[in-house]
Amino acid sequence: MTQQQKIAAALHRAGTSNTTAWGEIEPDDSGEAKPIAQIATAGHSSSAVAPPKPTVERTWASISMMWAGPLLSLLSLYLILHAQGLF
Repeated sequence: MTQQQKIAAALHRAGTSNTTAWGEIEPDDSGEAKPIAQIATAGHSSSAVAPPKPTVERTWASISMMWAGPLLSLLSLYLILHAQGLF
């Protein structure tokens, strides 16, 4: 069993049977392997390729929870100070 077959068998046992990621590395003229993404952007500046921005879904529930924490803290502080006669 070759090394590649051993790796393929281990990936298959781990549940990764998708072989598209295996072809993402190509050797260059020096014999060293480089990722395809690095080969594709070799002639371009790195500032031209912007990473994708993560999207955050702001719903009514997330906004209300964001404001509920500080408001609950202030209310608790007011009640404690009022009970102590300090406010």
